[in-house]
Amino acid sequence: MSGARVITGDCSTVLDGLAPDSIGAVVTDPPYGLGKPPRPESVLRAWLDDKPIALSGGGFMGAQWDSFVPPPGLWRKVLRVLKPGAHAAVFASPRTMDWTMLSLRIAGFEIRDTLMWIYGSGMPKSMDASKAIDKYLGKARPVVGVAADFARDGARRKTDGSHRRPHAPQGGHGFGDRWSAPVTAPGCEQSRQWAGWGTGLKPAFEPIILARKPLDGPVSRNLLTHGVGAVNIDACRVPVAEDGGRPLREITPKAQANGSVYVGRQRPGSGFDGGSRAAGSTTIGRWPANVLHDGSDEVLDLFPNAPGQQGALTGAEPSCKMGRANCYGMMDRRHAARPRKDSGSAARFFYCAKASRAERTENGAVDNRHPTVKPVELMRWLVRLIAPPGETVLDPFAGSGSTGKACSLESLDFIGIELDEKWARVARARICAGAGARRR
Repeated sequence: MSGARVITGDCSTVLDGLAPDSIGAVVTDPPYGLGKPPRPESVLRAWLDDKPIALSGGGFMGAQWDSFVPPPGLWRKVLRVLKPGAHAAVFASPRTMDWTMLSLRIAGFEIRDTLMWIYGSGMPKSMDASKAIDKYLGKARPVVGVAADFARDGARRKTDGSHRRPHAPQGGHGFGDRWSAPVTAPGCEQSRQWAGWGTGLKPAFEPIILARKPLDGPVSRNLLTHGVGAVNIDACRVPVAEDGGRPLREITPKAQANGSVYVGRQRPGSGFDGGSRAAGSTTIGRWPANVLHDGSDEVLDLFPNAPGQQGALTGAEPSCKMGRANCYGMMDRRHAARPRKDSGSAARFFYCAKASRAERTENGAVDNRHPTVKPVELMRWLVRLIAPPGETVLDPFAGSGSTGKACSLESLDFIGIELDEKWARVARARICAGAGARRR
């Protein structure tokens, strides 16, 4: 098996045709199940009996495929094709991640960790409690002004009604649309009491569940027998600002735009690439964390200043600063270490922006309006973390192919499964673009 394949079809059926114990890793963005949730007891009964669940309505943007999260029966098929000890990185929604994680557990996966991808560009999906009360009571709300618009293309706001609204037929998926909305005041005393109240917070993170197929014996034997079972720490370390390098926190939007930002590693030739030590260098970067972020000002403001290690350690210092063993597991001394010279916000520990329009469309070469595109650099970091060189990565919910393009750029074999042929074609085009970029 070599290269990349995107297979059109139902992943439940396609998975039956893959060889058991043949896949080295799974990186996937499955349905989040944002529809009306069934009763928990009915879900558990159906899952434990491996029976289908009766669902009503759609999920994200009314899509029927997003009515609920994939059941354990589907994840059992994924488990069958994975090698013992192989990892799976599975995206989820904060609202339904408990169901996704439970489904994975019932299928037989071990839950190893939960990563958090933090971003500042989420849109609140909250109901205005005051408006809901007025609607319920049939009260008219007086118009008192005009709200700011979504000026995605930087255009000046229109207030004369001649603008297009997001997702209108003439506006496609909303790119370039601009619109405004009237500002209203409560229409009665009951609704006035609930002015300023809503039903939800702004979404600002997505969890990534890190799961693993059970090992075939101890980790050491599993690695030697099956070639998987561990995560590649050095390939995903966070660069530090030694030897004149800049921490990620200080990379400018201009540098980001021209492609000089690398997630989890410094630019090629900077002395740190994918975790390898450069000749004569002891800089290998910080241990990768389970928190990732998009670099927006809104997110960066959440992180405190966190300077690196300031003083050198000779190795003779006691592990307890007070000089006495007063905690469990005390060591007799610390390991020798040079001081880290990086400083600034703790946000420099990891960076990954959301997918831009240019990235989605390969700079206009591909018509990609998929609603849930993940950034390729994030997917590259994930496949580097869990997929050893030479292994095949599986994405049973391939969508527009971000995982496949990431594998192409990381020189990993890939199998993607996508139900809709339209998105399968987009995925193939993006993967080809990734292969071309790697050759350059």
